[in-house]
Amino acid sequence: MSRADYDQLVTMQLEKSRRKLEQELGTTVDLLAWPFGIYNPELMRMAAATGYVAAFTIEPHPAAATDQLLALPRFLLTDATGVRGLADILTSATTRR
Repeated sequence: MSRADYDQLVTMQLEKSRRKLEQELGTTVDLLAWPFGIYNPELMRMAAATGYVAAFTIEPHPAAATDQLLALPRFLLTDATGVRGLADILTSATTRR
């Protein structure tokens, strides 16, 4: 795939999914969760160009004022995490402050 085709595909995916969510939810969508946590500076630039103001990775640590808005950390939670796992994450996050 050429660079131009790749850029066009990414832009289409960012815009189309956002329009769909806005239609379904009836509100502005300007936050993005990076699929599978995959992102890079170029994708961040493209997301900003299509109107996203913040995006979330799956880097598991508390957010800090120094984090880039288009690469904010988040903790991946699944059914396997369970209540104890969530409690451990919350305890760990609050003790780091």
